[in-house]
Amino acid sequence: MSFWHYPHRSPREELLDAPDLPVAALHRNLHELALVNRWLGGYRISELALREIQRHFAFHTLIDIGTGGGDTLQRLVAQLPAGVGAEGWDLKADCIAYAQKHHAHERIRWVVGDFREALRSRPPGVLFHASLFFHHFPDAVIREFVAEIVGAGHALIVNDLERHRFARHSIAAITRLWPGASYLVRNDAPLSVERAFVTTDWQHLLADIPNLQYTLQYRRMFRHQLCIWPSAASFTTSLNDAL
Repeated sequence: MSFWHYPHRSPREELLDAPDLPVAALHRNLHELALVNRWLGGYRISELALREIQRHFAFHTLIDIGTGGGDTLQRLVAQLPAGVGAEGWDLKADCIAYAQKHHAHERIRWVVGDFREALRSRPPGVLFHASLFFHHFPDAVIREFVAEIVGAGHALIVNDLERHRFARHSIAAITRLWPGASYLVRNDAPLSVERAFVTTDWQHLLADIPNLQYTLQYRRMFRHQLCIWPSAASFTTSLNDAL
């Protein structure tokens, strides 16, 4: 780890995670996050990850966990093979209401619920997608969820930030200079970088999880692209158990 990387993930919680966040502030922030993804190429990482995972894993459903405003899922649906279903899950009903209004699509089913509930009663072959999502959680929760996904015969693609000092100060400057930027994006954008990951974090998180295979790539604008899938033997076992 170089000087440019913060040594540890910040334990401070983002304002976006507050349970009593005003609806107007939330919806404005979802719009701002979509703009940031568009300006800084965030969508592209998820699109590249979707292309990469299809080299290793065949799936019947794509589930976007922590879907937020649903903008990323709407873009990914255009790349899905015919017959593959799509679902957007978020714990906040106000996020799902925003997604349904602004990013409705005939192939997308929107669900209000905890991301861990999306695993229940699912036959093997689901691809979970998490964009700018896991940095909201402690390591233990992330590791537990990844292990459960792989153990059930599912796959996961992750698009998240790198914990880099230049990235943190750059996004802080951008949001300060952004006319009319909300208090949420000005607080949470730099904090999300402090809560994010370095390569060794992911390596330690994934170490010793059985029957797991993955690729991890650094992408431009301080992002990590992570693709995780079960080994062939593990997938066969999960499929037989489900039948």
